[in-house]
Amino acid sequence: ALYAAKSLERGPAGPAGLPGIQGPPGDPASDDQKLNWDRNTRDLSIIGGNTVKLDTEVAFRAVNTTDVSLPNEQKVKIVFDDATTAPNFNIGENYKTALGEFKPPTDGIYSFNVSLRIPPDATVILNIDDREEVLFNSFNSAGRYNGSITLRLSSSNTVTVWVVQTTGFPMFVYSGGYFSGFRVY
Repeated sequence: ALYAAKSLERGPAGPAGLPGIQGPPGDPASDDQKLNWDRNTRDLSIIGGNTVKLDTEVAFRAVNTTDVSLPNEQKVKIVFDDATTAPNFNIGENYKTALGEFKPPTDGIYSFNVSLRIPPDATVILNIDDREEVLFNSFNSAGRYNGSITLRLSSSNTVTVWVVQTTGFPMFVYSGGYFSGFRVY
């Protein structure tokens, strides 16, 4: 006996046809979609659609209001204790002024800036838990120094600023420096 069968598999595509005629543009006045943004709740919604809650904003700027004593060859944490007096701020309350610590609320990319008046032969270090990132060195010249760094952090990390100096004498980090940071994404 002879049997005939038809394959259910698609064959190769044929040549493309001619493009169709473009329709008239829509009337913006009758468009039934509307995008709403509530900055206070960070809700983004489309009328007739869903609502999405965006991450909270994370940004801070704090200054150290007192001079900090630096014993020779000892690493000292700098506490930037004022995050409320203008131009300082603490959006999200993730920088703890009493401890001098920043704790990210979510995993992400964060950027930090530090500016300090330091003695000669001093090194400014950003600590991420037990990991150290050297921001800048003053070598033989005292003065105001600035440094910045961008890091990938997890919500379990803690970020602090430390200074160590090696002049052979006790020295100071002077008041008026700042530590700032924000979440990039």
